[in-house]
Amino acid sequence: MKPVLGVAIAAVVAIGAWSGAAFAQSVSGENTGASAANAMSARQAQAAALGKLQARGEELFNQRCKSCHLPPVEHAPSRSELAAQFPNVIVEALKTGKMQAMAAGLSDTDIGAIASWVTGQAPDAKFDLAGEARNTCAAGAKFNPAGPSWNGWSPDKQNTRVAVGSTINATNAPKLKVKWAFAYQGGRYGQPTVVGNLPTSHRLFRDELFAPFTAVAAVDSIDEALALANDNVLGLTAGVYSEDPGEVQHFLDTIQAGVLYVNRRAGATTGAWPGIQAFGGWKGSGSTGKAGLSMYYVAQFMREQSHTVVD
Repeated sequence: MKPVLGVAIAAVVAIGAWSGAAFAQSVSGENTGASAANAMSARQAQAAALGKLQARGEELFNQRCKSCHLPPVEHAPSRSELAAQFPNVIVEALKTGKMQAMAAGLSDTDIGAIASWVTGQAPDAKFDLAGEARNTCAAGAKFNPAGPSWNGWSPDKQNTRVAVGSTINATNAPKLKVKWAFAYQGGRYGQPTVVGNLPTSHRLFRDELFAPFTAVAAVDSIDEALALANDNVLGLTAGVYSEDPGEVQHFLDTIQAGVLYVNRRAGATTGAWPGIQAFGGWKGSGSTGKAGLSMYYVAQFMREQSHTVVD
């Protein structure tokens, strides 16, 4: 509720400031009417320009996005969910994220038009970072990986939630109600978290976590980093950031994962979207070693037959 309250207070302050400005102008004489008319004309021009931009955005959305989002197909956010985002979230998805393929050939103006129409906001509207800061954790707060598992990280790979000694049972579970919830920019995701100072043998380095969570460890060389990364039963994605061509090639030749990224702005290991490249994992992250949407994938579901005909 804090961000909403903050917006309400800001609105009251803005109204008060505007009223004071209007009063100051009213005593200045004949310029009052002209100034008000000019301000209204400017607002009307801005509204007209925004309306034209959003009309273009609706046209592009219907051509490129509607089939997946209205109604939504599996895993795709609905039109109402997209409307809850900020324009920059939509723009980033179209430029560097999962929707790059859908935005192929579009100009920055076209992409901004889609974001503006989808969100109902001006394309340069920004998230209220000051309001977000009011809900951050207290200074010095630390993540405790050994803490309760019913409201935090699961203790196993099945994402189990366990509350030891809980009085919740099959009878009273339907009566549970949400007491509070956090909300962050992006609408459907938790706040990104980075954890350091953990031993590299810790499960947070080894388990697959479907969350915006990164564990960081310092190493003395790229060889040490590659050895640690490969010492895992999983091997879905991997990424590196480097300006050294030799280092990049060594990474590509050595890392044991199915999908690799180098210097990718959208993320080192996340945000994969089949269609831009084949998608599949090695070791515990795959069963055949063949990636989805690759040249080998469909052949796995076909039968081979050899013909020898002698006349």
